[in-house]
Amino acid sequence: MKFPGMSPVRARVMTARTAKRPSGTKPATQTRHPIRPPRIGAGRPLLHFRIQELRRARGASRSTLRDVVLTAIAIVLAIFVLPQPWGIMAIGLGVATDLSETVFFWRWSRRRKARVGIETLVGRAAVAVSRVDPGGRVKLDGELWGARSETTIETGAAVVVRDVEGLTLVVEPDPERARGA
Repeated sequence: MKFPGMSPVRARVMTARTAKRPSGTKPATQTRHPIRPPRIGAGRPLLHFRIQELRRARGASRSTLRDVVLTAIAIVLAIFVLPQPWGIMAIGLGVATDLSETVFFWRWSRRRKARVGIETLVGRAAVAVSRVDPGGRVKLDGELWGARSETTIETGAAVVVRDVEGLTLVVEPDPERARGA
């Protein structure tokens, strides 16, 4: 097949794409260039590819890399621009501030355990959206739940969750809200 005005490499690619394949076969997966693999460092410095490998391995984002580069620039400027004792002191102060912030926020985030799971519903207030006698439905945090109660609870009444059995909440009337209503 001829492709006038096209480079020979591109013409080979187009010929490979338009060639008939035996029925029932799938086309080969395309790479960046189907005829020859890309050269390492083609148009970009080798360091760029090393940084991309590190990013993929660690899952780091662009902002993390940007922070590292800005920190390196700040250290170089502190050493070479500021007068001799002040540059080292500025670096030491920056490192001390960074470490103290890291320790502070790490401890702050660990100050209490995260409450997750269905057990966290026990003790929470809900509203009956249908009559609960002995089974019905209640709304808790915008979600509808199946409910069971030993007493009859009317629609719109405030209830409190006492237990969880599978996906069914065991509820009873909320005495605090009942007095206030």
